Amino acid sequence: MATPFFPMATLVYFQFVFAAITLILLAGSLLGRMNFKAWMVFVPLWLTFSYTIGAFSMWGGGFLFHWGVMDYAGDYVIHLSSALTGLDREAQSDREDFQPNNILVTLMGAGLLWMGWSGFNGGAPYAVNLVASMAVLFRDMELLCTISWFPMMILLHKRSKLLQNIDDTLGMFQRFFWVCQMLSR
Repeated sequence: MATPFFPMATLVYFQFVFAAITLILLAGSLLGRMNFKAWMVFVPLWLTFSYTIGAFSMWGGGFLFHWGVMDYAGDYVIHLSSALTGLDREAQSDREDFQPNNILVTLMGAGLLWMGWSGFNGGAPYAVNLVASMAVLFRDMELLCTISWFPMMILLHKRSKLLQNIDDTLGMFQRFFWVCQMLSR
């Protein structure tokens, strides 16, 4: 890995935020299935034996990187590792209708995720260059396309639900990492 044009403390903080976001994703998948004491034991063990091993084998010239495995801004290290850890057999309680109780807070959370993804997509190349700017530009164009679809849903189906629109937008953000990954090659 080439010497970065920024302090190493910046890289450490950037990687720390990736780990924190991974734990937040993981917490969402384990919500209601683990008590707080178990969570406090689980977090350092999972960070050590799952996240750290995945991050070091993928990023910074790890062995998976040398095998040609591509990971732009956490496709494998963040999304796959937290998703696989959160898998569980489907129980009857998983089929219960779990409606959010505050749409405004959900909308604010989606906005915060969008801002965070700006940093991840733009910061993943570790440089201020064309790849970083194109990743952020294309991600924002994807957001514009997704938002422009909302009025079409009203025209076609005579209804549009805000929570479904937020869910669709966040799903597109996650799928958009692959576009950023192709741009970085």
